[in-house]
Amino acid sequence: MVRQKLADNLQRAVQNAQNAGEIAFTTLPEIIIERPQTAGHGDYASGLALRLARSVRMSPLRLAELLVSRLEALPEIESATIAAPGFINFTLKREWLVGLVSHILASPETYGNLDTGKRSRVQIEFVSANPTGPLHVGHRRGAVLG
Repeated sequence: MVRQKLADNLQRAVQNAQNAGEIAFTTLPEIIIERPQTAGHGDYASGLALRLARSVRMSPLRLAELLVSRLEALPEIESATIAAPGFINFTLKREWLVGLVSHILASPETYGNLDTGKRSRVQIEFVSANPTGPLHVGHRRGAVLG
């Protein structure tokens, strides 16, 4: 849920920058919000500026600065910072995280349930180990993910 809010916020920032004539592009790449490799960089990160920089003819660092300046304030977000070469890092508010605990405890059976994917078809694969070779960790990984 927070990831989607961050992605939507970044998309609005890009659209606002384009509407203001600060950047111009034809296709917006997918906005991916992920965990940063280094915990000190925040709770979530996006490399959108790195992916979009070439098409808008701007350095990734400068584009990240522009996008951060156009981000809307969200109640869950403490800060949005920039890390070279152009990552946008987000830190969640501690108060918001602490507030989640009481929300989770109030509805432990239903917390985290999502309505996405209802009435969608799903393909489930069954894993069979290769009988002609030795088993290895990859077989277990495939069985769990499959």
